[in-house]
Amino acid sequence: MYLLRKLKAGKTLMGIICVLGLLECAPAQAQYVLPKKNLNSAEPLASNERWSLKTNTLGWLLLTPNMGVEYSLSASPYNTWTLSGNVRASIGTEPDVLDYSQYKVYGGRLELRKYWHNRGRDPQNAYENIFDAAFSHERFNARTWRGYYFGLYAGYDNAKLKFSREGYRGDVYQVGVSYGLVRPIYNYPNSVLDLEFGINVGAAYLNGHKYELDKINNRYVNIRERKGFAHFPIVSDISVSLVYRYGPSIKNRHRYDQAKQVARIEAQAQRRKAAEAKRDEAAAKRAARQEAKAARKAAREAAKNN
Repeated sequence: MYLLRKLKAGKTLMGIICVLGLLECAPAQAQYVLPKKNLNSAEPLASNERWSLKTNTLGWLLLTPNMGVEYSLSASPYNTWTLSGNVRASIGTEPDVLDYSQYKVYGGRLELRKYWHNRGRDPQNAYENIFDAAFSHERFNARTWRGYYFGLYAGYDNAKLKFSREGYRGDVYQVGVSYGLVRPIYNYPNSVLDLEFGINVGAAYLNGHKYELDKINNRYVNIRERKGFAHFPIVSDISVSLVYRYGPSIKNRHRYDQAKQVARIEAQAQRRKAAEAKRDEAAAKRAARQEAKAARKAAREAAKNN
């Protein structure tokens, strides 16, 4: 009986080992692979693939729920322009005994963005100058799966902000520029989750009041009007956002259109060639006029000598 139990245990263990071995040695084609619809092609985006949902996780940490949408202005995978908007509103109620600090804000923002991906650069092809190095989209160690963006934004907030003896409450109108990067983090069967890091810097116009806490009467009171621009520039927002997209991730959106760039370079070459031909033609005409003028002058001098 002891020997039989040993044989049964050995068979069970051998079966487990064989199953694990089959799973380990199974070809990649037999394993589950997420669908790759539009992920590695230049197909136009479907109507629902042009929309993205996003939320700033830092806002939630500040008890400020927020939600945003982003829309690609073209279905082309080479499109680089998007329009986005978001709204936010802090939560919480005022306590019976008012706090020294106060944070309440609600508002929204619109933003126009231009995306791009860095491209590889030959290590032997050095940058021409510091501006070429700063603004070129070519990098020696390009992370082509990342997307970068530069944008213009305008927004409005109604805020009650107090972190020192005096605070501000009223309207805040904002305009400025934004910059950030987006990277893919997870693929679902038909959608993706991207992670976005961004910063917004610009000007803010205030239309409200400075206020303070009246501890005796347990209320906030206005002390003077505050109207005009805040100290410029100001950082109006920092985002670490989760972006949910149906279809391809940022890795395969806003691509670099190499064919279009080649056509642009060829058109520029043709324009330069046409301009050079026009300059050569003008120079030939000037030379012909000078030769004719010299011939007439020589003819007049010959006539005088005769």
